Amino acid sequence: MPDYASSQRILIVEESATLRYMLGKTVQKQGYQLLSLDRFDSAIEALDAGCDRFSAILIGWPNYENFDTSKALLCLLDTPAWRRTPVILLANDAELKLLNWMSQRRDTALIPWENYQEVAASLQSMLTPPEPAPVPRPEKRRSPRSQAPIKVLFVDDSHSIRAYYQKLLEKHDYHVITASSVEEAYHIATSEKVDIAIVDYFMPVENGVVLCWRLRDNPDTTNIRTAVITGTYLDAVITDCLQAGAIECMFKNEAEELFLARIAAMRRFIEVQRAIEKQRENLAAILESVGEGVYGVDRQGRITFVNPAALNVLGLDDASAVLGKMAVHVFHIDENGEDSDLLRQAYTSGEALKSWETAFRHRNGKAVPVDCTLFPLTVDGRLQGSVIAFRDISDRKMLEEKLRWQATHDHLTGLYNRRYFETYLENEIEHVQRSGVGSAVVYMDLD
Repeated sequence: MPDYASSQRILIVEESATLRYMLGKTVQKQGYQLLSLDRFDSAIEALDAGCDRFSAILIGWPNYENFDTSKALLCLLDTPAWRRTPVILLANDAELKLLNWMSQRRDTALIPWENYQEVAASLQSMLTPPEPAPVPRPEKRRSPRSQAPIKVLFVDDSHSIRAYYQKLLEKHDYHVITASSVEEAYHIATSEKVDIAIVDYFMPVENGVVLCWRLRDNPDTTNIRTAVITGTYLDAVITDCLQAGAIECMFKNEAEELFLARIAAMRRFIEVQRAIEKQRENLAAILESVGEGVYGVDRQGRITFVNPAALNVLGLDDASAVLGKMAVHVFHIDENGEDSDLLRQAYTSGEALKSWETAFRHRNGKAVPVDCTLFPLTVDGRLQGSVIAFRDISDRKMLEEKLRWQATHDHLTGLYNRRYFETYLENEIEHVQRSGVGSAVVYMDLD
């Protein structure tokens, strides 16, 4: 890594501790200095202070509806003091206003979270002094949205129509397969991965709507997004298409731009679905690798997921054996006890718990002391359940008990020491003063 990196200071703003850690490790590996903040208002204070200039700013764009503070940060970055500072935004999806802000600002980039490791290359490109470069060679155009191309199945009985639309779609980075009949198309769709099916309505033997029905009713092909294309506008055709599960009804005489815009809308939905699935896989991998036990429950307290570390602490072999069961029945130490009741109430109330000490039951029946934190899980403002992170604190409890024993006992004889005697005597004197009942102290000289 060039020496210039060690003199560059990068500001990271990301609310998620996990994502902030991942991003920070990626940046630190390149030799950059780093300041990581978990709040947008903290970032605004750091920039307003002006005591430390930052070479670049990385922002994890929030995925909730209240953008007031984050938008205030963008306004600050538009001021003369920070207008020329490179900014990289990381998000799975971006609203139109954010894209407009980016388009009006120099040295600004948007990177999907699934490709967060590209931050290093982007920083290097933005911060490295420009050098003369050779004239670039023309390269084959690739889709910027997704590494895997969108696969389109185009079905029409006319060879010339198939050839025309195949050429048009391939020009815009779609991978196209063609078929001349419903039966041929259905065989292709069930034998290989297809993302979008565009089907001519009027065809010999069977109309295209039949293919839409078959794709919708087959569990292996139900996720294919289907559209019907026809040369004739008829209300009955449109009704048949929608009832068969088609999400678009397109016409062969419409402009190429409109046709491509419809397909692009379908592609964006598929790419969002892919991003969500990728994020789900990433989160699953994170849960697999973290050292603390993590499990989730729904609002009724039924277990929805559990990671390997949690299974290890509880002495369980397989997560499937506990999924769907009540957590209070599986490992809570006492359903009616004070600790378990508070934790169980938090499952349904959505109240957060932090560093709550309780005990879980190991499979062998032994009580395992744990320190747990409960995070309410809300979607669109509605409580859907809770995520609980916990760790075994048996060693800490043993150490605490040992320290308490050492504080009140003589190390040589194992008998209570003077500190214990004085504390006990003070308590007894207070008891006598309150109750009026007499007490006696007996002194025995061992010599």
